[in-house]
Amino acid sequence: MKNKIYINQLGYCSRLPKLASVVGNASRFCLVEEKSGRTVYSGALSPPRNDPASDDDVRKADFSEFRGEGSFRIQAGARMSAPFVISEHPYRELKNSLISALFYSRCGYEGDTSALREYAHPPCHTAPAILYGTSKRVDVSGGWHDSGNYGRYSVSACTSVAALLYAYKLFPSAFSEKELHGERLPDILAEARYELLWLLKMQDKKGGVYHKVTSGGYPGAIMPEDDSSPLIVMPPSYCATADACAVFALAARVYREFDARFADRLTAASLQAWDWICSNPKFVPFHNPDGILTDEYSDDEPKDDMLWALCELYALTGERELAERVAEAYPPVDTTKFGARHAGGLAALAYLFCERDKDMYVSDAMKTAFIYEADYITSMSINSGYGAAMPECIYISGSNSGILGNALTLIVANIIYPEKSYIKAAVEQLSYILGKNPTDTCFVTGFGVNPVRHPHHRPSMASGIDLPYSGLVVGGADMSRNDECIKWLVPRNTPAAKCYVDNENTFSANEPTIGRICATMFVTGYFDGGIKEE
Repeated sequence: MKNKIYINQLGYCSRLPKLASVVGNASRFCLVEEKSGRTVYSGALSPPRNDPASDDDVRKADFSEFRGEGSFRIQAGARMSAPFVISEHPYRELKNSLISALFYSRCGYEGDTSALREYAHPPCHTAPAILYGTSKRVDVSGGWHDSGNYGRYSVSACTSVAALLYAYKLFPSAFSEKELHGERLPDILAEARYELLWLLKMQDKKGGVYHKVTSGGYPGAIMPEDDSSPLIVMPPSYCATADACAVFALAARVYREFDARFADRLTAASLQAWDWICSNPKFVPFHNPDGILTDEYSDDEPKDDMLWALCELYALTGERELAERVAEAYPPVDTTKFGARHAGGLAALAYLFCERDKDMYVSDAMKTAFIYEADYITSMSINSGYGAAMPECIYISGSNSGILGNALTLIVANIIYPEKSYIKAAVEQLSYILGKNPTDTCFVTGFGVNPVRHPHHRPSMASGIDLPYSGLVVGGADMSRNDECIKWLVPRNTPAAKCYVDNENTFSANEPTIGRICATMFVTGYFDGGIKEE
Protein backbone atom coordinates (compact mmCIF):
# COMPACT_ATOMS: atom_id res chain seq x y z
CA MET A 1 0.00 0.00 0.00
CA LYS A 2 1.86 3.07 -1.29
CA ASN A 3 1.72 6.78 -0.46
CA LYS A 4 -0.03 6.58 2.84
CA ILE A 5 0.23 7.77 6.43
CA TYR A 6 0.06 4.97 8.99
CA ILE A 7 -1.13 5.81 12.49
CA ASN A 8 -2.19 4.22 15.74
CA GLN A 9 -5.86 4.06 14.83
CA LEU A 10 -7.07 4.23 18.44
CA GLY A 11 -5.03 7.33 19.07
CA TYR A 12 -2.17 8.48 21.23
CA CYS A 13 -1.67 9.17 24.90
CA SER A 14 -0.98 12.89 25.39
CA ARG A 15 1.88 12.26 27.84
CA LEU A 16 3.67 9.53 25.88
CA PRO A 17 5.65 9.29 22.62
CA LYS A 18 3.64 9.71 19.41
CA LEU A 19 4.89 8.59 16.00
CA ALA A 20 3.37 7.96 12.58
CA SER A 21 4.91 6.29 9.53
CA VAL A 22 4.77 8.02 6.14
CA VAL A 23 5.25 6.30 2.79
CA GLY A 24 5.69 8.77 -0.05
CA ASN A 25 7.61 11.89 -0.99
CA ALA A 26 7.51 14.68 1.59
CA SER A 27 9.99 16.38 3.88
CA ARG A 28 7.72 17.85 6.54
CA PHE A 29 4.44 17.05 8.25
CA CYS A 30 1.72 18.99 10.06
CA LEU A 31 -0.60 17.97 12.88
CA VAL A 32 -3.98 19.41 11.94
CA GLU A 33 -6.94 19.87 14.26
CA GLU A 34 -9.76 17.95 12.61
CA LYS A 35 -12.63 20.32 13.40
CA SER A 36 -10.98 23.64 12.61
CA GLY A 37 -8.33 22.57 10.11
CA ARG A 38 -5.80 24.58 12.12
CA THR A 39 -2.19 23.40 12.21
CA VAL A 40 -1.20 22.89 15.84
CA TYR A 41 2.22 21.33 15.34
CA SER A 42 4.67 20.81 12.49
CA GLY A 43 8.01 19.11 12.10
CA ALA A 44 10.49 17.50 9.77
CA LEU A 45 10.02 13.96 8.62
CA SER A 46 12.97 11.65 9.06
CA PRO A 47 14.94 10.77 5.94
CA PRO A 48 13.43 7.86 3.98
CA ARG A 49 14.67 4.44 4.99
CA ASN A 50 13.85 1.09 3.49
CA ASP A 51 12.03 -1.20 5.87
CA PRO A 52 13.09 -4.74 4.89
CA ALA A 53 10.07 -6.42 6.47
CA SER A 54 7.64 -4.45 4.28
CA ASP A 55 9.94 -3.24 1.47
CA ASP A 56 8.49 0.22 2.02
CA ASP A 57 10.59 3.38 2.03
CA VAL A 58 9.35 4.92 5.26
CA ARG A 59 9.73 8.33 6.87
CA LYS A 60 8.80 8.86 10.50
CA ALA A 61 6.70 11.72 11.86
CA ASP A 62 7.48 12.30 15.53
CA PHE A 63 5.05 14.62 17.30
CA SER A 64 5.80 13.49 20.85
CA GLU A 65 6.40 17.09 21.96
CA PHE A 66 2.77 17.97 21.32
CA ARG A 67 0.78 17.47 24.54
CA GLY A 68 -2.61 18.85 23.52
CA GLU A 69 -5.78 16.79 23.36
CA GLY A 70 -8.54 16.44 20.80
CA SER A 71 -9.13 14.92 17.35
CA PHE A 72 -6.44 15.42 14.73
CA ARG A 73 -5.05 14.35 11.36
CA ILE A 74 -1.50 14.27 10.05
CA GLN A 75 -0.78 15.91 6.72
CA ALA A 76 2.39 15.20 4.72
CA GLY A 77 2.51 16.70 1.27
CA ALA A 78 -0.81 16.01 -0.43
CA ARG A 79 -1.62 13.10 1.85
CA MET A 80 -3.83 13.25 4.92
CA SER A 81 -4.21 10.56 7.56
CA ALA A 82 -7.44 9.26 9.00
CA PRO A 83 -8.56 11.16 12.10
CA PHE A 84 -7.29 10.04 15.49
CA VAL A 85 -7.53 11.22 19.08
CA ILE A 86 -4.90 12.40 21.51
CA SER A 87 -6.06 12.10 25.10
CA GLU A 88 -4.97 11.17 28.60
CA HIS A 89 -6.58 7.70 28.41
CA PRO A 90 -7.03 6.66 24.76
CA TYR A 91 -6.89 2.92 25.50
CA ARG A 92 -9.41 2.66 28.35
CA GLU A 93 -12.30 1.52 26.16
CA LEU A 94 -10.04 -1.04 24.49
CA LYS A 95 -8.80 -2.34 27.82
CA ASN A 96 -12.36 -2.89 29.04
CA SER A 97 -13.38 -4.53 25.74
CA LEU A 98 -10.52 -6.99 26.08
CA ILE A 99 -11.93 -8.10 29.43
CA SER A 100 -15.37 -8.35 27.83
CA ALA A 101 -13.90 -10.49 25.02
CA LEU A 102 -12.74 -13.00 27.61
CA PHE A 103 -16.26 -13.06 29.07
CA TYR A 104 -17.53 -13.67 25.55
CA SER A 105 -15.06 -16.60 25.27
CA ARG A 106 -16.47 -18.38 28.33
CA CYS A 107 -17.28 -22.02 27.77
CA GLY A 108 -20.25 -23.64 29.50
CA TYR A 109 -21.33 -20.42 31.21
CA GLU A 110 -24.81 -20.63 32.67
CA GLY A 111 -25.07 -17.21 34.31
CA ASP A 112 -26.34 -13.83 33.13
CA THR A 113 -25.15 -13.08 29.59
CA SER A 114 -27.13 -9.88 29.05
CA ALA A 115 -23.89 -7.88 28.88
CA LEU A 116 -23.07 -9.72 25.64
CA ARG A 117 -26.24 -8.35 24.00
CA GLU A 118 -26.89 -10.02 20.63
CA TYR A 119 -23.68 -12.03 20.92
CA ALA A 120 -24.96 -14.11 23.87
CA HIS A 121 -25.46 -17.82 23.31
CA PRO A 122 -26.65 -20.79 25.42
CA PRO A 123 -24.22 -22.84 27.56
CA CYS A 124 -21.92 -25.12 25.60
CA HIS A 125 -19.64 -28.13 26.13
CA THR A 126 -21.13 -29.05 29.50
CA ALA A 127 -21.10 -32.84 29.06
CA PRO A 128 -18.37 -34.81 30.87
CA ALA A 129 -15.28 -35.54 28.80
CA ILE A 130 -13.63 -38.91 28.28
CA LEU A 131 -10.10 -39.32 29.64
CA TYR A 132 -8.06 -40.47 26.65
CA GLY A 133 -7.37 -44.19 26.60
CA THR A 134 -9.87 -44.97 29.34
CA SER A 135 -13.61 -45.15 29.89
CA LYS A 136 -13.40 -42.60 32.71
CA ARG A 137 -15.53 -39.47 32.39
CA VAL A 138 -14.39 -36.17 33.87
CA ASP A 139 -16.26 -32.92 34.50
CA VAL A 140 -14.05 -30.27 32.94
CA SER A 141 -16.76 -27.76 32.04
CA GLY A 142 -15.98 -24.07 32.16
CA GLY A 143 -12.96 -21.99 31.23
CA TRP A 144 -12.38 -19.97 28.07
CA HIS A 145 -12.35 -21.17 24.50
CA ASP A 146 -8.68 -20.72 23.72
CA SER A 147 -8.91 -19.39 20.18
CA GLY A 148 -11.01 -19.64 17.04
CA ASN A 149 -11.84 -23.24 17.81
CA TYR A 150 -13.46 -24.59 20.98
CA GLY A 151 -10.44 -26.26 22.56
CA ARG A 152 -9.23 -25.45 26.06
CA TYR A 153 -5.53 -25.82 26.74
CA SER A 154 -3.97 -25.77 30.22
CA VAL A 155 -0.57 -24.30 29.31
CA SER A 156 -2.08 -21.39 27.40
CA ALA A 157 -4.66 -20.87 30.16
CA CYS A 158 -1.95 -20.62 32.84
CA THR A 159 0.21 -18.07 31.07
CA SER A 160 -2.84 -16.04 29.99
CA VAL A 161 -4.24 -15.87 33.52
CA ALA A 162 -0.77 -14.95 34.82
CA ALA A 163 -0.66 -11.95 32.47
CA LEU A 164 -3.95 -10.75 33.94
CA LEU A 165 -2.89 -11.30 37.54
CA TYR A 166 0.43 -9.52 37.12
CA ALA A 167 -1.29 -6.66 35.31
CA TYR A 168 -3.51 -6.28 38.36
CA LYS A 169 -0.66 -6.67 40.84
CA LEU A 170 1.68 -4.21 39.13
CA PHE A 171 -0.82 -1.50 38.15
CA PRO A 172 -4.07 -2.07 40.09
CA SER A 173 -5.39 1.45 39.52
CA ALA A 174 -5.94 0.55 35.86
CA PHE A 175 -8.23 -2.35 36.76
CA SER A 176 -10.62 -1.08 39.40
CA GLU A 177 -13.78 -1.43 37.28
CA LYS A 178 -16.53 -3.69 38.62
CA GLU A 179 -19.03 -3.18 35.82
CA LEU A 180 -19.10 -6.31 33.69
CA HIS A 181 -20.05 -8.96 36.22
CA GLY A 182 -21.62 -6.98 39.05
CA GLU A 183 -19.34 -8.77 41.52
CA ARG A 184 -17.29 -7.50 44.41
CA LEU A 185 -14.14 -8.48 42.54
CA PRO A 186 -12.66 -6.15 39.93
CA ASP A 187 -13.70 -7.31 36.47
CA ILE A 188 -10.21 -8.53 35.60
CA LEU A 189 -10.07 -10.76 38.69
CA ALA A 190 -13.62 -12.02 38.22
CA GLU A 191 -12.72 -13.08 34.69
CA ALA A 192 -9.44 -14.69 35.72
CA ARG A 193 -11.28 -16.56 38.49
CA TYR A 194 -13.56 -18.21 35.93
CA GLU A 195 -10.55 -19.66 34.14
CA LEU A 196 -8.89 -20.66 37.42
CA LEU A 197 -11.98 -22.63 38.47
CA TRP A 198 -11.70 -24.57 35.23
CA LEU A 199 -7.98 -25.20 35.78
CA LEU A 200 -8.80 -26.60 39.22
CA LYS A 201 -11.14 -29.08 37.50
CA MET A 202 -8.29 -30.06 35.19
CA GLN A 203 -6.21 -31.31 38.14
CA ASP A 204 -6.51 -35.01 38.91
CA LYS A 205 -6.51 -36.54 42.39
CA LYS A 206 -2.75 -37.10 42.31
CA GLY A 207 -2.04 -33.47 41.50
CA GLY A 208 -1.27 -33.76 37.80
CA VAL A 209 -2.97 -31.35 35.42
CA TYR A 210 -4.59 -32.59 32.22
CA HIS A 211 -2.89 -31.07 29.19
CA LYS A 212 -6.04 -30.10 27.29
CA VAL A 213 -9.66 -30.90 26.54
CA THR A 214 -10.82 -30.83 22.93
CA SER A 215 -12.68 -32.95 20.44
CA GLY A 216 -10.63 -35.24 18.23
CA GLY A 217 -10.47 -32.64 15.47
CA TYR A 218 -11.65 -29.13 14.75
CA PRO A 219 -15.39 -28.48 14.40
CA GLY A 220 -16.88 -26.74 11.41
CA ALA A 221 -18.16 -23.18 11.40
CA ILE A 222 -20.86 -23.79 14.01
CA MET A 223 -21.89 -22.06 17.22
CA PRO A 224 -20.39 -23.52 20.40
CA GLU A 225 -23.71 -24.83 21.71
CA ASP A 226 -24.12 -26.79 18.45
CA ASP A 227 -20.78 -28.57 18.81
CA SER A 228 -21.75 -32.04 19.97
CA SER A 229 -18.46 -33.78 19.20
CA PRO A 230 -17.30 -35.96 22.10
CA LEU A 231 -14.85 -34.14 24.35
CA ILE A 232 -11.56 -35.87 25.10
CA VAL A 233 -9.23 -35.00 27.99
CA MET A 234 -5.52 -35.58 27.48
CA PRO A 235 -3.55 -37.10 30.41
CA PRO A 236 -1.53 -34.85 32.74
CA SER A 237 1.63 -33.36 31.26
CA TYR A 238 4.74 -32.03 32.96
CA CYS A 239 4.49 -28.51 31.53
CA ALA A 240 0.77 -28.19 32.22
CA THR A 241 1.28 -29.29 35.82
CA ALA A 242 4.29 -27.02 36.39
CA ASP A 243 2.48 -24.02 34.91
CA ALA A 244 -0.65 -24.74 36.95
CA CYS A 245 1.48 -25.09 40.09
CA ALA A 246 2.85 -21.63 39.34
CA VAL A 247 -0.40 -19.86 38.49
CA PHE A 248 -2.25 -21.41 41.46
CA ALA A 249 0.47 -20.07 43.78
CA LEU A 250 0.32 -16.65 42.13
CA ALA A 251 -3.48 -16.56 42.30
CA ALA A 252 -3.45 -17.59 45.96
CA ARG A 253 -1.50 -14.43 46.73
CA VAL A 254 -3.70 -12.19 44.60
CA TYR A 255 -7.08 -13.46 45.84
CA ARG A 256 -6.13 -13.68 49.53
CA GLU A 257 -7.50 -10.21 50.29
CA PHE A 258 -10.80 -10.96 48.54
CA ASP A 259 -11.57 -14.60 49.30
CA ALA A 260 -9.46 -16.47 51.85
CA ARG A 261 -11.20 -19.81 51.20
CA PHE A 262 -10.51 -19.58 47.48
CA ALA A 263 -6.90 -18.64 48.22
CA ASP A 264 -6.56 -21.67 50.51
CA ARG A 265 -7.95 -23.90 47.78
CA LEU A 266 -5.47 -22.51 45.28
CA THR A 267 -2.60 -22.96 47.71
CA ALA A 268 -3.51 -26.61 48.28
CA ALA A 269 -3.78 -27.20 44.51
CA SER A 270 -0.39 -25.59 43.92
CA LEU A 271 1.31 -27.74 46.55
CA GLN A 272 -0.39 -30.86 45.22
CA ALA A 273 0.84 -30.05 41.69
CA TRP A 274 4.36 -29.61 43.10
CA ASP A 275 4.14 -33.03 44.74
CA TRP A 276 3.20 -34.51 41.36
CA ILE A 277 6.24 -32.88 39.73
CA CYS A 278 8.53 -34.19 42.45
CA SER A 279 7.04 -37.67 42.03
CA ASN A 280 7.48 -37.53 38.24
CA PRO A 281 10.95 -36.05 37.78
CA LYS A 282 11.50 -37.52 34.31
CA PHE A 283 10.27 -35.05 31.74
CA VAL A 284 8.19 -36.45 28.90
CA PRO A 285 7.03 -33.86 26.35
CA PHE A 286 3.38 -33.91 25.34
CA HIS A 287 2.52 -34.88 21.78
CA ASN A 288 -0.88 -35.65 20.34
CA PRO A 289 -1.75 -39.34 20.51
CA ASP A 290 -3.41 -41.15 17.65
CA GLY A 291 -6.73 -39.67 16.62
CA ILE A 292 -6.16 -36.22 18.18
CA LEU A 293 -5.56 -33.43 15.66
CA THR A 294 -6.07 -30.28 17.73
CA ASP A 295 -3.33 -27.86 18.86
CA GLU A 296 -0.59 -29.59 20.83
CA TYR A 297 0.90 -26.70 22.81
CA SER A 298 3.90 -29.01 23.02
CA ASP A 299 7.20 -27.96 24.55
CA ASP A 300 10.45 -29.89 24.45
CA GLU A 301 12.12 -27.69 27.07
CA PRO A 302 10.54 -27.58 30.56
CA LYS A 303 13.24 -25.60 32.41
CA ASP A 304 11.33 -22.32 32.15
CA ASP A 305 8.10 -23.92 33.40
CA MET A 306 9.98 -25.50 36.31
CA LEU A 307 11.64 -22.19 37.21
CA TRP A 308 8.29 -20.40 37.13
CA ALA A 309 6.81 -22.96 39.52
CA LEU A 310 9.79 -22.61 41.87
CA CYS A 311 9.64 -18.82 41.88
CA GLU A 312 5.88 -18.65 42.49
CA LEU A 313 6.08 -21.25 45.26
CA TYR A 314 8.89 -19.31 46.90
CA ALA A 315 6.87 -16.09 46.62
CA LEU A 316 3.94 -17.90 48.25
CA THR A 317 5.71 -19.83 51.03
CA GLY A 318 9.08 -18.20 51.57
CA GLU A 319 10.74 -21.60 52.05
CA ARG A 320 14.54 -21.32 51.86
CA GLU A 321 14.91 -24.64 50.05
CA LEU A 322 12.85 -23.23 47.19
CA ALA A 323 15.03 -20.11 47.07
CA GLU A 324 18.11 -22.30 46.79
CA ARG A 325 16.53 -24.28 43.97
CA VAL A 326 15.69 -21.03 42.14
CA ALA A 327 19.36 -20.07 42.31
CA GLU A 328 20.28 -23.43 40.79
CA ALA A 329 17.58 -23.43 38.12
CA TYR A 330 17.64 -19.91 36.65
CA PRO A 331 20.98 -19.73 34.72
CA PRO A 332 19.93 -21.66 31.56
CA VAL A 333 16.49 -20.00 31.33
CA ASP A 334 15.74 -16.88 29.31
CA THR A 335 13.92 -14.90 31.98
CA THR A 336 12.89 -12.08 29.63
CA LYS A 337 10.44 -13.92 27.35
CA PHE A 338 6.65 -14.07 27.64
CA GLY A 339 4.13 -16.32 25.90
CA ALA A 340 2.41 -19.69 26.00
CA ARG A 341 5.74 -21.44 25.44
CA HIS A 342 7.89 -18.93 27.33
CA ALA A 343 7.36 -18.92 31.10
CA GLY A 344 10.78 -17.48 31.95
CA GLY A 345 9.53 -13.89 32.07
CA LEU A 346 6.77 -14.88 34.47
CA ALA A 347 9.36 -16.58 36.68
CA ALA A 348 11.29 -13.31 36.81
CA LEU A 349 8.16 -11.33 37.70
CA ALA A 350 7.45 -13.76 40.54
CA TYR A 351 10.96 -13.49 41.93
CA LEU A 352 11.71 -9.80 41.38
CA PHE A 353 8.38 -8.43 42.60
CA CYS A 354 7.66 -10.69 45.55
CA GLU A 355 8.24 -9.54 49.15
CA ARG A 356 10.56 -12.42 50.08
CA ASP A 357 14.29 -12.14 50.65
CA LYS A 358 16.20 -12.44 47.41
CA ASP A 359 19.60 -13.70 46.39
CA MET A 360 21.38 -10.56 45.16
CA TYR A 361 23.15 -12.44 42.37
CA VAL A 362 19.91 -13.99 41.09
CA SER A 363 17.92 -10.75 41.16
CA ASP A 364 20.76 -8.74 39.61
CA ALA A 365 21.16 -11.32 36.86
CA MET A 366 17.44 -11.21 36.07
CA LYS A 367 17.39 -7.41 36.05
CA THR A 368 20.47 -7.24 33.85
CA ALA A 369 18.93 -9.71 31.42
CA PHE A 370 15.88 -7.45 31.05
CA ILE A 371 18.08 -4.42 30.39
CA TYR A 372 20.11 -6.20 27.70
CA GLU A 373 16.99 -7.59 26.05
CA ALA A 374 15.19 -4.25 26.22
CA ASP A 375 18.17 -2.54 24.58
CA TYR A 376 18.08 -5.10 21.77
CA ILE A 377 14.31 -4.76 21.30
CA THR A 378 14.61 -0.98 21.31
CA SER A 379 17.27 -1.05 18.60
CA MET A 380 15.04 -3.24 16.43
CA SER A 381 12.13 -0.85 16.93
CA ILE A 382 14.24 2.17 15.99
CA ASN A 383 15.46 0.46 12.82
CA SER A 384 11.96 -0.56 11.73
CA GLY A 385 9.98 1.82 9.57
CA TYR A 386 6.86 0.91 11.55
CA GLY A 387 8.50 0.62 14.97
CA ALA A 388 8.06 -3.17 15.08
CA ALA A 389 10.66 -4.99 17.15
CA MET A 390 10.57 -8.01 14.90
CA PRO A 391 13.32 -9.41 12.66
CA GLU A 392 12.20 -9.82 9.07
CA CYS A 393 12.54 -13.61 9.26
CA ILE A 394 10.27 -13.97 12.34
CA TYR A 395 6.96 -12.82 10.83
CA ILE A 396 5.55 -16.30 11.22
CA SER A 397 2.12 -17.51 12.31
CA GLY A 398 1.13 -15.62 15.47
CA SER A 399 3.70 -12.88 14.89
CA ASN A 400 1.60 -10.43 16.90
CA SER A 401 2.32 -12.56 19.97
CA GLY A 402 6.00 -11.78 19.48
CA ILE A 403 5.26 -8.06 19.17
CA LEU A 404 3.21 -8.11 22.37
CA GLY A 405 5.79 -10.23 24.21
CA ASN A 406 8.41 -7.63 23.37
CA ALA A 407 6.13 -4.92 24.72
CA LEU A 408 5.88 -6.79 28.03
CA THR A 409 9.67 -7.14 28.19
CA LEU A 410 10.11 -3.41 27.60
CA ILE A 411 7.54 -2.53 30.25
CA VAL A 412 9.17 -4.74 32.88
CA ALA A 413 12.59 -3.34 31.97
CA ASN A 414 11.25 0.19 32.41
CA ILE A 415 9.84 -0.66 35.83
CA ILE A 416 13.25 -2.01 36.83
CA TYR A 417 15.29 0.75 35.21
CA PRO A 418 13.25 3.72 33.95
CA GLU A 419 14.43 4.66 30.47
CA LYS A 420 12.65 6.87 27.93
CA SER A 421 13.68 4.72 24.99
CA TYR A 422 12.00 1.66 26.52
CA ILE A 423 8.70 3.48 26.86
CA LYS A 424 8.96 4.79 23.31
CA ALA A 425 9.61 1.30 21.95
CA ALA A 426 6.80 -0.22 24.04
CA VAL A 427 4.35 2.39 22.72
CA GLU A 428 5.50 1.55 19.20
CA GLN A 429 4.70 -2.14 19.71
CA LEU A 430 1.17 -1.29 20.83
CA SER A 431 0.80 1.16 17.94
CA TYR A 432 1.80 -1.61 15.53
CA ILE A 433 -0.99 -3.85 16.89
CA LEU A 434 -3.46 -0.95 16.67
CA GLY A 435 -2.88 -0.08 13.02
CA LYS A 436 0.55 1.51 12.53
CA ASN A 437 1.76 -1.42 10.47
CA PRO A 438 2.28 -2.04 6.74
CA THR A 439 -1.13 -3.72 6.35
CA ASP A 440 -2.90 -0.64 7.77
CA THR A 441 -4.99 -3.00 9.91
CA CYS A 442 -5.96 -2.65 13.54
CA PHE A 443 -5.47 -6.26 14.64
CA VAL A 444 -8.22 -5.95 17.28
CA THR A 445 -11.84 -6.46 16.29
CA GLY A 446 -14.15 -3.50 16.78
CA PHE A 447 -11.50 -0.78 16.95
CA GLY A 448 -9.84 1.66 14.57
CA VAL A 449 -10.77 2.86 11.10
CA ASN A 450 -9.69 -0.44 9.55
CA PRO A 451 -10.31 -3.19 12.12
CA VAL A 452 -10.33 -6.94 11.61
CA ARG A 453 -13.82 -7.82 10.41
CA HIS A 454 -13.52 -11.48 9.46
CA PRO A 455 -11.51 -13.35 12.12
CA HIS A 456 -10.97 -17.10 11.97
CA HIS A 457 -13.28 -17.51 14.94
CA ARG A 458 -16.15 -19.96 14.81
CA PRO A 459 -18.70 -17.98 16.86
CA SER A 460 -18.07 -14.98 14.60
CA MET A 461 -18.32 -17.13 11.47
CA ALA A 462 -21.54 -18.89 12.51
CA SER A 463 -23.50 -16.22 14.41
CA GLY A 464 -25.00 -14.49 11.39
CA ILE A 465 -24.04 -11.12 12.89
CA ASP A 466 -22.22 -8.84 10.46
CA LEU A 467 -19.40 -7.76 12.77
CA PRO A 468 -17.47 -9.87 15.29
CA TYR A 469 -17.41 -9.22 18.99
CA SER A 470 -15.01 -6.40 19.93
CA GLY A 471 -11.69 -7.07 21.63
CA LEU A 472 -10.46 -10.19 19.80
CA VAL A 473 -6.74 -9.94 18.95
CA VAL A 474 -5.64 -11.89 15.87
CA GLY A 475 -2.29 -13.39 14.89
CA GLY A 476 -1.05 -10.97 12.22
CA ALA A 477 1.40 -11.36 9.35
CA ASP A 478 2.56 -14.89 8.50
CA MET A 479 5.40 -15.01 5.98
CA SER A 480 5.22 -18.82 5.96
CA ARG A 481 1.64 -18.58 4.58
CA ASN A 482 0.73 -21.52 6.75
CA ASP A 483 -2.73 -22.39 5.45
CA GLU A 484 -4.34 -22.85 2.04
CA CYS A 485 -6.39 -19.65 2.22
CA ILE A 486 -3.45 -17.33 2.75
CA LYS A 487 -1.42 -19.21 0.15
CA TRP A 488 -4.22 -18.56 -2.35
CA LEU A 489 -4.79 -14.89 -1.46
CA VAL A 490 -1.26 -13.68 -0.65
CA PRO A 491 1.34 -14.03 -3.43
CA ARG A 492 4.51 -15.97 -2.67
CA ASN A 493 6.86 -12.98 -3.06
CA THR A 494 4.91 -10.70 -0.69
CA PRO A 495 7.15 -8.96 1.89
CA ALA A 496 7.08 -10.65 5.30
CA ALA A 497 5.15 -8.00 7.22
CA LYS A 498 2.49 -7.79 4.51
CA CYS A 499 1.62 -11.51 4.51
CA TYR A 500 -1.79 -10.92 6.04
CA VAL A 501 -5.37 -11.09 4.85
CA ASP A 502 -8.55 -10.38 6.78
CA ASN A 503 -10.32 -13.59 5.87
CA GLU A 504 -12.17 -16.00 8.15
CA ASN A 505 -10.56 -19.00 6.46
CA THR A 506 -6.97 -18.16 7.34
CA PHE A 507 -6.13 -19.54 10.76
CA SER A 508 -2.42 -18.77 10.40
CA ALA A 509 -2.91 -15.00 10.22
CA ASN A 510 -6.39 -14.15 11.44
CA GLU A 511 -7.19 -16.33 14.47
CA PRO A 512 -7.64 -14.67 17.87
CA THR A 513 -6.31 -16.25 21.07
CA ILE A 514 -6.77 -15.63 24.78
CA GLY A 515 -3.00 -15.25 25.11
CA ARG A 516 -2.93 -12.21 22.83
CA ILE A 517 -6.02 -10.73 24.51
CA CYS A 518 -4.39 -11.01 27.94
CA ALA A 519 -1.01 -9.68 26.77
CA THR A 520 -2.73 -6.69 25.15
CA MET A 521 -4.59 -6.11 28.41
CA PHE A 522 -1.28 -6.02 30.31
CA VAL A 523 0.14 -3.45 27.89
CA THR A 524 -2.96 -1.21 27.75
CA GLY A 525 -3.32 -1.46 31.52
CA TYR A 526 0.23 -0.20 31.94
CA PHE A 527 -0.34 2.82 29.73
CA ASP A 528 -3.74 3.48 31.27
CA GLY A 529 -2.51 3.09 34.84
CA GLY A 530 -0.55 6.27 35.26
CA ILE A 531 2.80 5.65 33.56
CA LYS A 532 4.47 8.91 32.74
CA GLU A 533 7.51 9.50 30.60
CA GLU A 534 10.19 11.05 32.78
